[in-house]
Amino acid sequence: MARTFAHLQDIADEIPPLDRSAVIHLLIGWEAPELLKIREFRNGPRGAPWSQKLSLGWTVIGKMCLDFPDGPRHVPHNKY
Repeated sequence: MARTFAHLQDIADEIPPLDRSAVIHLLIGWEAPELLKIREFRNGPRGAPWSQKLSLGWTVIGKMCLDFPDGPRHVPHNKY
């Protein structure tokens, strides 16, 4: 998906493919603030997803829509 956005293309190879069988073993929050520090970022036009590089790698934030033959599907995301 990152390749479809011009401002994210240069980091697309650093984002691993979606692994639907992955299991979450660790949640990182306020007790490990250094891991959540933003090292780099990529902003795009209004309404486009953006990306932040943390110590653990890149994360993409925002709405991303996948177009399939039977219509668009939205990738779930959390909004707080």
